[in-house]
Amino acid sequence: MKISIGLVLSIIFISGLVFAKDFSYKTMTGSFFMWGEPNGSLTPKSGLNGFSLFIDGKAADTLYNQMAEKPYYNECYDDGTLTKSSGNFECHKTKSNVYSCGLGVDLKTQKIYVPETC
Repeated sequence: MKISIGLVLSIIFISGLVFAKDFSYKTMTGSFFMWGEPNGSLTPKSGLNGFSLFIDGKAADTLYNQMAEKPYYNECYDDGTLTKSSGNFECHKTKSNVYSCGLGVDLKTQKIYVPETC
């Protein structure tokens, strides 16, 4: 039985709201990157393989600070950025307290990946 990625993300989001102390929707800002063919091209013919979703601003600040995981030094940034990760969902905090979070979604395999490679 195949479960759609939208359903999985909805369940994760709703379950987080059920256990949240402050049951209210938060405004988010961010961006996304679409994945195409292995050579980097993305055309309507090739189809969308997946996307990476990035959240920033107050929503990323809230997510980072609500994550129970311990932060670790992120060698990919090599600038003092700290990262918290829960599975393939990652949140980052820079030395100047700028927050960002993200995840990658492969639409063909229905799997969640880290949002970007090192």
